[in-house]
Amino acid sequence: MSGIQDERTVRIAMRIEAHLRECPNAADTVEGIAAWWLHGEGGPVDQECVQQALDFLVAQGKLACIHSPDGHVLYARHM
Repeated sequence: MSGIQDERTVRIAMRIEAHLRECPNAADTVEGIAAWWLHGEGGPVDQECVQQALDFLVAQGKLACIHSPDGHVLYARHM
């Protein structure tokens, strides 16, 4: 990952964390997070960048990755 991508990943991760502070029980897919949690500020957010930020937060233990029975992957605050 380049420095610019790293910066964008960290910026998106910070926005995800801010959303979870406001809505601590929120859980969604990468598509939902990109469309609903991160909408508005600076236009649409690339889902690949969102996935990198989610992976970063999961690796840090800040998010849980939940595999639902229907095959979707949800991300939520790590309890």
